[in-house]
Amino acid sequence: MTSLGYWALRIMASARSVAYQKPNPENFWALVKTIEEDMERPLTFLSVMKGNSMSPTLNPRIKDGESGDKLIIRRMKMPNTRVFKGDVVVVRDPTKEERKYVRRVAAVHGDEMVSDDPNMESYTLNNEYWVLRDNQLSKEPDSRQFGPVHEDNIIGRVLYRVRGAKDHDRVQNSSNAWLSDSIILSNEEKLYGT
Repeated sequence: MTSLGYWALRIMASARSVAYQKPNPENFWALVKTIEEDMERPLTFLSVMKGNSMSPTLNPRIKDGESGDKLIIRRMKMPNTRVFKGDVVVVRDPTKEERKYVRRVAAVHGDEMVSDDPNMESYTLNNEYWVLRDNQLSKEPDSRQFGPVHEDNIIGRVLYRVRGAKDHDRVQNSSNAWLSDSIILSNEEKLYGT
């Protein structure tokens, strides 16, 4: 993908971040300002994951509470259009906004949630996602404890993990996310020396 394609993708992402506003000529300058601000910051950021809740995908040899893999995370402008089942994402805990978790998306907007508990009614996710940890032995919370995560609480998708100079690779996400993430990662990986 050429550099032009990358910048077109960035402009489209910026434009979509204000696309839900009602069309109005006065919003045009707000859109231009948002695009300018978005173009000045990277579409990805680096974070260190703690704990083993996503083992073996991430931090396979780490004990609970220890720091491990460095993660390159793609910022999400409009999570409802770019988060798919199977994606590994960073979410804000809906009950404690200062807490953040890395989890895998198990159900998306429009999916019906049915409980094994006969006392609970089924419901359909509405602009929400059901996220789970990969390591079922971990005691870290996921949607089974804090419920569905609203799209506004999805911070980003994990693209890449780094354990060391010779131990690093892409994180397996949905095939739907693979192409656009590849474009972003190939143009921003030089920021992280990968």
